[in-house]
Amino acid sequence: MTKVAAGLGISDVGLKKVCVRHHVPVPGLGYWAKVAAGKAVTQIPLPPISDSA
Repeated sequence: MTKVAAGLGISDVGLKKVCVRHHVPVPGLGYWAKVAAGKAVTQIPLPPISDSA
């Protein structure tokens, strides 16, 4: 989130707010630490695309 947000010129908190507003799932706390440790993680699928954009 931090790297993507910096590339967009906004804060990571601002990016998370945009994701929440548009129902885009984001990894929870500790997700990347679990991945780095080789633990099993659940991935939330993206919601279906709606035509009302």
